Amino acid sequence: MDRHGLGRVRLVRKACYFDGLLNGRFEVLISTENDPKTYAAAERFVGDMLSATLHVRDGSGETFYSGALVRGTRAVPLIWSRALTLHGSELHSDAVMARRCLCVIESDSPIKSARTATLPFKGPGDDWASDFNVYVQVDRVTAVNQSVELCTFTTHATTWNQGRYSASWSATRYLRTYTFRMLQDIEAMSQLLLHEDIDLEDDRVQLIFNAYTRHVLRSHLKLSQKSAEYLVEMGYAAFESLHPGELETLRVRIVTSSVRPQVAKKLLNMLDEVRNAKTIVNVERQEIIMGDKFEGNTISGTGNVIGCGNVVSVHQQGKELAVSLAAVAKLMREKTEYDDAETQATLAETAAEKLKDGDEKTATTLLGTMASWSLDLIKTAGTAALTAFVKAKFG
Repeated sequence: MDRHGLGRVRLVRKACYFDGLLNGRFEVLISTENDPKTYAAAERFVGDMLSATLHVRDGSGETFYSGALVRGTRAVPLIWSRALTLHGSELHSDAVMARRCLCVIESDSPIKSARTATLPFKGPGDDWASDFNVYVQVDRVTAVNQSVELCTFTTHATTWNQGRYSASWSATRYLRTYTFRMLQDIEAMSQLLLHEDIDLEDDRVQLIFNAYTRHVLRSHLKLSQKSAEYLVEMGYAAFESLHPGELETLRVRIVTSSVRPQVAKKLLNMLDEVRNAKTIVNVERQEIIMGDKFEGNTISGTGNVIGCGNVVSVHQQGKELAVSLAAVAKLMREKTEYDDAETQATLAETAAEKLKDGDEKTATTLLGTMASWSLDLIKTAGTAALTAFVKAKFG
């Protein structure tokens, strides 16, 4: 069949992958005779493919899903549980969590729009003439009223640098592989951390966290080596897009638990990366926005605030308290005679960040979970303003 001038469309393979821990994916690889000429043409083709009918049958021929490909994730829990359990055993398909589809386009012809990122790559030759660019874009498309991420990895390959095993092919494959891995691992971490039935202190869970944080860091480093911070930030932002507004709740849950210190540190470092990611995934509008985003001014705090001058004074007071609290947090970390010194310091630092952002309510909640010795240190080592603030809240 010929769709949108792309010529013959061919199903290359269907495959299933498992990382040996918790993550797996079903992959469908499709090739076209011609490359799409524009980003709009690529979007239309992806929409058509996702709307195509998918039939899922088991070995006996029983059909347990028939419908649009984009909605095939409904069948994933049942497929996966049937593959992993013994015949006659309970399936526990309710324990399998499936994400929405992720579409990837790789092409030797550049597909660009106003929001495409350009990543320079060194070519196989010794001179600059062999260097080339990879054009990357992460966006969302809608098919059958379902939102789907679309990632494009394309190049402007010449006759000497195109096709399988060429430098451009290796570059797009490299970026796609580590982007996939980072997304999978980040999302697995988010599901585990926020699942109400998961005990963070269970040794088995901590081993999984230890493995996945290591995997995420490796993907981060691999992508950064190719100046692909665009993809690194998008990967971390996936955590927040699944569970918006839960970062501080998770931070408190981790620091107040008995998770091994080295595992807790890795998890907290990952949450810092999530918070600092410059890519903002706007779930409501179903678009990915590069760079900082501000929508109005939200002022958090207590007291009567009227007029711009008072708004500035409230923020300024919060920033001054934050600076003092952050300094005391460093002192807490040095109190090695206390077993929970690292935990208390992390709580103080998080509270300082909330004060800096003007979120006094959350900062007070965090301070309220701290040990008495750490609150005493804040009152003795902090500025007069910070001491008065803590005394007013906790006596």
